[in-house]
Amino acid sequence: MKQPTNEGGAYALQNKNQPGAGVNSLEGANCADLPGFVIDKYFNCNIRTQQFLARTALAICNNCVVREPCRDQALNMSGLQKRGVIGGVPVAEIYQARAWRFYELGLTDVPPTSDRPEWLSRPDATEIVEQGRVEDDPDEVD
Repeated sequence: MKQPTNEGGAYALQNKNQPGAGVNSLEGANCADLPGFVIDKYFNCNIRTQQFLARTALAICNNCVVREPCRDQALNMSGLQKRGVIGGVPVAEIYQARAWRFYELGLTDVPPTSDRPEWLSRPDATEIVEQGRVEDDPDEVD
């Protein structure tokens, strides 16, 4: 079993050694000074059956200065944990946001069945227009 770490925040718990983890970018996180076993207990909990633990993790994230970067990092990270809280939202919401991002970028034609998370930024409209132009006329040269 992987040893929990508190380096750079709760998200670093499972992903600190992966490329692009950016542990230093999460310095100042509310969870950064918590012992690893506390992070594992609260941030890797079953949201449905351990509601007190989940609410505690959400409260820790609530006013965190790196909440948005933590959440954005989780969106792009491989090996994301399957349960718990990251960046002030349930991990399931991160997976929903990923599905929406894939759909909005045209990486899948199947629209997500879940609601779009309010916090998820919209992709750059220019990028989507350019992608559409290339799909319409792949021989077009700039």
